[in-house]
Amino acid sequence: MNAVRRFFPDSRLAVLFVLFFVANLAYLHRVPGFLGDEASEGENVYQILTEEKNLVQGERSYIGVFTDYARMPFVGVLGYSSLAVRLPVFFGNLIFFVVLAALLKKYAEKETAYLALVFLCFSPIFIIYQRLGWAITLLPLFAVLLIYALQSKGKYRWLLAGLVAGVGLQTHLLFLPTLAAILLVLFALYRPNILRAWPALIGFWAGFGMQAAILSIMKDDQGDPSQTTQLFSERIADFWEALPLYATGSSFVAQYTGIEFSPSAILAIFLLLSIGMLLAFVLVRTRIPWIIASITALHTFGILYMIDRYSLRYFVITALGIWLLAGLGYGAVLERLTKKLPVFSFAPIAVALCLLVWSVFSTLIPFLKTGGSVAQFDLGNRTTSASPFVDDRPLIACLRGKGAVFSEVEPIQNILLYRSHQYDDLVVVDEGSKKTAQFIVAYASEQEAPKSNADLACPEASLFRVIKK
Repeated sequence: MNAVRRFFPDSRLAVLFVLFFVANLAYLHRVPGFLGDEASEGENVYQILTEEKNLVQGERSYIGVFTDYARMPFVGVLGYSSLAVRLPVFFGNLIFFVVLAALLKKYAEKETAYLALVFLCFSPIFIIYQRLGWAITLLPLFAVLLIYALQSKGKYRWLLAGLVAGVGLQTHLLFLPTLAAILLVLFALYRPNILRAWPALIGFWAGFGMQAAILSIMKDDQGDPSQTTQLFSERIADFWEALPLYATGSSFVAQYTGIEFSPSAILAIFLLLSIGMLLAFVLVRTRIPWIIASITALHTFGILYMIDRYSLRYFVITALGIWLLAGLGYGAVLERLTKKLPVFSFAPIAVALCLLVWSVFSTLIPFLKTGGSVAQFDLGNRTTSASPFVDDRPLIACLRGKGAVFSEVEPIQNILLYRSHQYDDLVVVDEGSKKTAQFIVAYASEQEAPKSNADLACPEASLFRVIKK
C-alpha cells in the first residue's frame, strides 16, 4: 500500500493510470489486426523456442533479442497469439506512464505536469500506435528511462544509464537518434563530470556489445547507407508538408480506417498544438520546454538522416514530443486557473476522457465495424495503404482446414506462418513449396474491398483476395 501511495500520492493520478490501463488493454487482441512485422518478430520467438535459431540473433541485424525474450513467457502461457506478442509492450507502456509522471512531477508544477502527461499518454498517436507489438514501439520507454537514470542521484546512475542506452540500442538501432539527442542536450546544459561517467561505458557495452558484433557481421539487411544519406535534404524538405499529418494524428487514424481528417480539422488541431507549444515557451519558467523541444528536433533530424522512406513508425517520438510540449503550455494556463478556481483541478481527467472519446469514435468504432481498410492515405511525400492493419481473423477462420496456403505478399505470409503455430489445421507452405499451395492470398484492391466477391474462396474476408488454384 505504501508503494502505491508513493507512486500515486494524488487520487487524480491514480484515476489517470486506470484510464490509461484500460485504454491500452482494450481490444488489444484484435485492434488493430495482426501486423506482418509483429508476426515476423513473433516467428523469431518460435524459432528460438524450437531451437531453429541461436539465442543471440534477433529478427534483423538491427533488431535485437530483448523483445523476443520478453515475449517468451507470454507465448508460453497464451500460445502463438497476437496478444502474446503485444502484452510485453503493454506492460512497457505502464512503466512508461509511471516514469514519465515521476519526471514531470519533479520538474514541473503539479497541474502542468498532469496535463502534459495526459496530452502525451492519451494523444491519438500514443493510444493508436503504442499498442503495436514490435520492437520499435519500446523506444519511447527507453528514452524516459534514460532521462530518469541520468537525472537521478543514485550511486550507480551512470552504470544504469549506460545499460538503458545499450539495451535500447540493442532493441532497435533507430534508438540511436533519440540516444544522441538526449545526451547532446543534457550534457550541453548540465555539463557533468565526464571522468565520473566511465561506468556508463560498462553498462552500455553490456547492453549493446553482442548486437554491435552482429551488426558488423550481418550487413545484408542494412541497405546502402550512402544511397540513403544522399536523399537527406529531400526528406527534410518533405517533412514540413508531412508534419501536420503526423502531429494531428490524421495519418495514424487513417492507418486503421483509411480515412484521413479533413483539411480544416487538420488545420484546427495543428493550430491548437502550436498555440500550446508557444504557451509552454512563454509561461513555463523552467528550461523543460526548451529541453524537450531540442531533444525532439535533434531526434527528428537524426531519424530523417537514417531512414530511406517515410513510415509512421519513424515519427512517433516526434509527434509525441509535440503533444508533450502543447500539454505543458496548456498545463501552465491550467496551473494559474486552478489557483483561482480549484474546480479546474479535474481538468486533466476531463481532457483524458475527451481524448479517449475522440479515439473511440474516430478509430475504434470504425475499425470494429469494418475490420480496417485497404485504402491509400497520405504520408506527406507519398501515399501508402492501410492494408497492413486489417483484421486477419476472418481470413484465418476461412482458411483453417481447407488445405495448403501461400502468399507472395510478405506481411500476409508472415501472419500465416505465425498463425499456423497457433492452429494445427492451418497449413502454410514456404516459397520453395508454393506450387503445392491450394490457396493464394493477397490483399484486396481498394475497389474490391467494399464488397464480398462470391467468386473468391473466402468472401467473408472481404479485405483479402483468396484464390483457389
